[in-house]
Amino acid sequence: MTFLNPSQLALMRSQVTNGMLPDTCVIMLAGTAQVVIDDGGGFVEVPTPATAGTVACRVDPLGQSTNSDLEEASLQEILPVQYQLTTPYDAPLVANCKVVHNGHTYQVVELEIDHSWNVSRRAIMVEVR
Repeated sequence: MTFLNPSQLALMRSQVTNGMLPDTCVIMLAGTAQVVIDDGGGFVEVPTPATAGTVACRVDPLGQSTNSDLEEASLQEILPVQYQLTTPYDAPLVANCKVVHNGHTYQVVELEIDHSWNVSRRAIMVEVR
């Protein structure tokens, strides 16, 4: 087994951020919200961006399973399309946080935390409608 030294790991992280993440997104942490009073006397909680708000990213749609059970279930209800989000290794991703990318808002439903080398972070998300 070969181990990376700190400079090799830093180089790999830089290559991921600068070459493999073509877009940017805003990560909005759950629980960090401003309360906005509306005209009717009620209120709405508006999520605010995380400290590191805008980060480099890549968003890829994930393919849907085609087994017969899933096809049968899809006749009963529409299953949400899932997307894989890839960000730099130190992005502040947490479960259930919201991500805004190209005018669409997504919610993180699963974090992928098992990696051999910590050069990026990945999450599975669905669009919020």
